[in-house]
Amino acid sequence: LVLLAEELTEIYGTLETLQSFRKRLKKELYAGSIHCVVTVLPSRG
Repeated sequence: LVLLAEELTEIYGTLETLQSFRKRLKKELYAGSIHCVVTVLPSRG
């Protein structure tokens, strides 16, 4: 039972890490795309 609890805790921790990683990735992608638009559009216009 203790082993199972430890495994569940580990899985939960991994899931939390993945979620925060995905959030950070989304933020960086969002910032990156805005940066692209800001730098590319003026040079084309």
